[in-house]
Amino acid sequence: MPTGSFDINELKRRMQGATQSLKHELGGLRTGRAAASMLEPVQVEAYGSHMPLNAPVLLDDRSIALVREWILAGASLAWGILGLLLGYLVYAKRVGVAETSQKMGGGWPHKVLLNKYYVDEAYEGAFIRPGYWLSRTVLWKSVDAGLIDGLLVNGSALAVAVLGSVLRLFQNGMIRFYAWSFTIGVTVFVLYLSFSG
Repeated sequence: MPTGSFDINELKRRMQGATQSLKHELGGLRTGRAAASMLEPVQVEAYGSHMPLNAPVLLDDRSIALVREWILAGASLAWGILGLLLGYLVYAKRVGVAETSQKMGGGWPHKVLLNKYYVDEAYEGAFIRPGYWLSRTVLWKSVDAGLIDGLLVNGSALAVAVLGSVLRLFQNGMIRFYAWSFTIGVTVFVLYLSFSG
């Protein structure tokens, strides 16, 4: 083959060989699902010779999960339709069956179902009433009335009143007193600056 010329058929053949080799190598990669190509490198001894294990993979995990999901969805839908049909038959067509079933077991099963297994009553006893007690005794009386209103609101008002009554003693309306207070303050500040540094 002269330099500068290309045989297109030879290039195609080599490219197809490289593509086939890449497909073969990538087929053996584990990608989280079962594939028959994973078993190609496995050799089994049979009848005195080694041969590749060719095991067919019928369904991968995603297909099984999808089938299972559709089966469960269909069963759930059928169960719901059966319940609707049974309710229609008992309460619309044969009312006597409903009245008879209410009296079964002394009426106790009907009362439990009528009160929705007493879930609301149990929830109220376990969470609502203790929550009311907690908010009434702890949060309202201790936190709100004691801490917030007592210490923060009324306490800060008391602190301002005491501080104001002390500072009022220094405000007497005499200009000479204000001038002396200013002079003493400036003197203390100048002495502090000269000795501190």
